[in-house]
Formats: sequence, structure tokens, C-alpha cells
Amino acid sequence: MDLPWGMMLAYVYEKYGSLKAPVAAHMSMNLLSVLATRYGLYNWMLKDNIRIGIITVVCAAVASTMFVIIQRIEEKINKEERKRESGNVSCQILFELKYKKSNNLTTQIIFIFTTVKPCDIVGKTKERNRCMKEGNVVQQRGLYRSEFEHDNCGIGAIVNIKGQKSHDTVANALKIVENLEHRAGKDAEGKTGDGVGILLQVSHRFFSKVCKPLGIFLRSERDYGVGMFFFPQDELKRNQAKKIFEVIVKKEGMNFLGWREVPVKADVLGSRAVECMPCIMQGFIERPKEVEQGVDFDRKLYIVRRVFEQSADDTYVASLSSRTIAYKGMFLVDQLRLFFPDLQDPDYDSAIALVHSRFSTNTNPSWERAHPNRFIVHNGEINTIRGNTDKMRAREENMESECMKGKLHEVLPAINSSGSDSAMLDNAIEFMVMSGMDLPLAVMIAIPEPWANNRNLSQKKKDFYQYYATMMEPWDGPASILFSDGDCMGAVLDRNGLRPSRYYITDDDMLILSSEVGVLDIPPEKIVVKERLHPGKMLLVDIKKGKVH
Repeated sequence: MDLPWGMMLAYVYEKYGSLKAPVAAHMSMNLLSVLATRYGLYNWMLKDNIRIGIITVVCAAVASTMFVIIQRIEEKINKEERKRESGNVSCQILFELKYKKSNNLTTQIIFIFTTVKPCDIVGKTKERNRCMKEGNVVQQRGLYRSEFEHDNCGIGAIVNIKGQKSHDTVANALKIVENLEHRAGKDAEGKTGDGVGILLQVSHRFFSKVCKPLGIFLRSERDYGVGMFFFPQDELKRNQAKKIFEVIVKKEGMNFLGWREVPVKADVLGSRAVECMPCIMQGFIERPKEVEQGVDFDRKLYIVRRVFEQSADDTYVASLSSRTIAYKGMFLVDQLRLFFPDLQDPDYDSAIALVHSRFSTNTNPSWERAHPNRFIVHNGEINTIRGNTDKMRAREENMESECMKGKLHEVLPAINSSGSDSAMLDNAIEFMVMSGMDLPLAVMIAIPEPWANNRNLSQKKKDFYQYYATMMEPWDGPASILFSDGDCMGAVLDRNGLRPSRYYITDDDMLILSSEVGVLDIPPEKIVVKERLHPGKMLLVDIKKGKVH
């Protein structure tokens, strides 16, 4: 619906002197939008000003009702001594009501509008800088703007081409990132880093061992999903977020198996990292028998995560998948191995490992912004980020997906505009994959090679790029991207070619790639291939087929 209507209603209801009033007004506009779309009332409403006036009055009445509902809910919360920041409480409790089965009309109305966030609505809003989520927050003063933040980093990957899992892959990946110390930023104290992390396959051998004492039974490999959660340290807020997540999982028809507190050694960190350190936990979800393993199951987990993210502002989900998991944080390169004892366990095996050391040139480090993201690690920056995200959001109104039929509205907006340029690219790629695209195809669409004036390119390939250029603009770097979904590992260099990367293939079917050579000591006689990434070209390792493309 037209934004001025929402602004008008928000202004009218501000006289109540509460954030609940703009929330109620926004809810009423959402109701109008739903009715207009579902029952074809939009054209009828726009025929004359009288009809518009009638609808506006109806919306005002609905908003008044919503205001009363929200007020009563908050009174109940106060009685139970569950006071939170004004505005958050209403949304949290409304959300809980959303997933309770009820024929009550009030609950059904609430069901439609529980994703609204008071901080997004015109009216009495305020900045909510969360230390855990945004790290050491810098206020936007002078010329500083968070949306212009970029970073330049060190990246590396090691993969067994035949898909054979081992702990050596994990250990060697940690060695790679430790040898990229010169590409990792640190504070003046020299004890807190900009961010270091590793993306691995989910190790069934390891997780079945550590979950058994907790009473969590894991059936077999890829029959469960693992989430890595950065919860707030406050126990009440943490328990609220955990409960909300469990309710969402149940609503989506899956069985939540339990929580595991990830063992950590905080004493190895610098003071700034400890000050904003989250409570790190893992959640386990059982795969429904009617859902196929792999991307189909991960798609259901994706929907769960997106609904949760729009309902729990103070929790960050680093990863939630049946195939991959991310361990990361505000570390120096040698702290990653020490902070997470999981990574030192000989039972943790993987055939794929991607690592990243962050050097943020003009950004403020945080636990959330450390790489890897859910699909990619990134060296460089996306200079077209504003246009990419704006056009992606503009298309959302017309988006459809057979894979997420009836659920697409729950995952939109696809891109979190408060994330870094790398995180937003990851959001876009993840959305395309979950909508039915293969991961390599999604990366080719987002980061195409220079094709328009390339005379050496076949017409078939030009037609391919031209077709997808109508759907998405290039996310231009300079950028070197590594990506993985647990079944393949790939690397691509943007068409400018300004973030070179090199790789070796050894005689024992290992591929080692990094932003520079020398990250691992490999005897020369073991190396069978020495190559580099070429601008606009993609390297792809399919561990299911045991081939390099």
C-alpha cells in the first residue's frame, strides 16, 4: 500500500504517546494490503476518494483494536514481571501467540502481523545498538556511514576431491588461516582480531559422540540439522530466544532435539572481544521422514531461520544446515583453534574446509561480521552494493518460487541491509539456492564473466549470460569468492581480476587454494597441478563425482 497512508495513520496514533500506537497503525495497513491483494479490492478502492476515505476509517478502527490488544498483552507481561524494552515485548509475545493453535479471532488477527518491528515504523523510534550483534558500535557521526563499510581479507580452502573426510583437512585449514596472519586486522592492544572463522562439513562422528551424553539422539548423517547460535549473555533474553526458536521448529512440522552449549576458552581472547562475546550454543533439528536429505531439508531449515531472525533481534544465527557449520568470532588467527576445542577433537572430520581472516579497512569488527558466511568467504569488496540491494528489494514484490510455495513471504526481505557487503552477497546467493538454483549457477549469475564484448565467447554462453542479466545485475568487486554447500567447493574471481588467488592439486587428491602461495608446506614432488583463478572464471570441485571443473 502507499507509504503516505501508513505515515498518516502512524502520525494520528502517535497521540497515544507509545510505540504501540505506530505498531498498531502499521498492522492495520498490513491488514488492508492483505485484503486488497487476496480479494481484489485494490482497484475498487482507487476509483474515487470517497472509497479511499472509507477504507482509511476502517483501518483506523482496526488499528485502535490492535492498540487495545497490545496494551492488554503488555499488562499481562508486567504482572508476570517480564518487562522488556518498550515495543519489543509486544512483538515477542505476539509472536508466541502466533504459533499457538486457537480459533479465537484476536489470535487469528495477531497471526497475520507478528513480523512487524517497531524500530522500522514511522513515529517514535530510537536506535537500538546491540553490542553482541554489532560489535563495538560506532555512532554515525560526520561522514561515517555503516552502509559504506568494506573489508579486505585472507581466504583459503582445502578439499579432498574424492570426498573422503578426515581430521587432517580441519587441522590443515587451521594452519592455512594461521599463516594468513598478515591479512588479519587487530586492535591496538594486539589481542583482539577483526574476525577469523572456518566453514566445515557437519561431522556426524563428532556430533553423535558429544550429543549422546546430553540425551540427544542423532539418527544418521544428514538426518539432522545443526545450528550455530550467538545468543545474548542475559539469561532471560537467551531463554526467550531459545523458546521462540523451538516453537518455530515445531510449527514448521519438525522435531527439535535439544541444545548443546559449545565449549569455549574465553581466556585466550582480548578484552574487547570478551566484552561483546555472545553465549554460543548449537541447536539440533531432526529431519522429517517425508523430506529428502540435502537441499530440501536445508530449505526447511532456511525458512525456520528467517522466521526466527525476524522475531529475535538480539540473536544471530551463524549457520543452520544439515551439511555445513561455521565456527567464527572476533579472534586473532591463532585464537580460532584455541577458543573452540571442537576443532581440536580428532573425531571432527570433514572433506571440505574454508577459512577466512578478516582485515576490515573501514569497518568496525564484530562477532557477527566475521566470516565465513553461510555459503561464502570473500576477499575484497562489493562496490555496487547499494544498487544490488536496492534492485533486489524492488523485485521482491514479483518474486515466486515453486520450491517455497506458500512460504516465500516468510523469508522476505531476502537481504539484511544492516549486514556487510559480503553478508548481503551471501544473502542473495543463499536466497537463489533455496529458491531452486544450483549453487554454482547462483554464483555465475551474481558474479558473471565479462561477456558482452568478448569475441572469444560462444554465442550459447553469451545467450546464457544475457538471459540472466535481465534478472540480476553483476555484484562487481574487486572480489575473490570461495563458496560451498557441503557437496561442492568452488572459487570465482570477479571480472576485474584484482584479488588473485592460487591453488595446488596434489597426488593424494587434495586441492589447496588461498589468496597467496605458501600457506601450507607441500613437498614439490607431491604437486601435480599449479594454477591460479582467472578473471570471471570459476573453479569447481564436485566431491560427489570426485571431479575438478
